[in-house]
Order: sequence, then C-alpha cells, then structure tokens
Amino acid sequence: MLFGAWSDHMSEATQLGVPMHTHWLEVVALAHAHPSFKHAVHEGIDAEDLMQHIAQSLIVRNQGKSPWDPNRCSLGTYVWLVTRSVVSNQRRKHRRQKIEQVGLHEDVQLWMVPVPEDWP
Repeated sequence: MLFGAWSDHMSEATQLGVPMHTHWLEVVALAHAHPSFKHAVHEGIDAEDLMQHIAQSLIVRNQGKSPWDPNRCSLGTYVWLVTRSVVSNQRRKHRRQKIEQVGLHEDVQLWMVPVPEDWP
C-alpha cells in the first residue's frame, strides 16, 4: 500500500520523458561531448545522422517503457546513457557495412590464404 501511495504521488509531481522542445540544445551538446560520439564521427559516421538516431531513440523511449525520470537521474546522465547505446549500435552497423563492402565475409577462412614457399 505504501508503494502505491508513493507512485501516485510521483506521477502527479513529475512529468516523465525528455521535453525535447525545451531541452534540444542541451541534448545536442551532451551527445556531441560523449567520447563514443567523437569516435564514431572520426570513423566516418555522419554527426547529423547520429543526432537523428539519438533524437529518435529519446522520442521512442519517452513513449515507451523507459522515459527519463528526473527523480532517478539527471538529464545529462540519461542522455549520456542513450547516446552511448545508440552510438554503439550505429558503430557496429557501420563496421558491418564496411566489411561487407570490402568483401570480407564470415565465410572467408584465413587458413585458406596461400603461404609463401620460404615460410619457416
């Protein structure tokens, strides 16, 4: 019973989710400051594409099971965690696409590479 009263009180006092219309510039600054964001841009992933994925993820999370709750963590911490997750997924996708472009598929076996005759 105590938990029910607490959750009713919390839902009245706190609006869950990142208010994107008022915090967009802060979200952009936090995302761009994340080390993995910088690494991803250095690897050749477009920064605007990354920001679109981060914004999309925040919007989906606002409507889903894990919206930002200011009573649990700061906005910076929440955006930092979402950025890390999104950028990690995008870097993995980028590396996979790069490998497919080069033609290095999983079915290539390195032991099939011919060894020079003078190999010890």
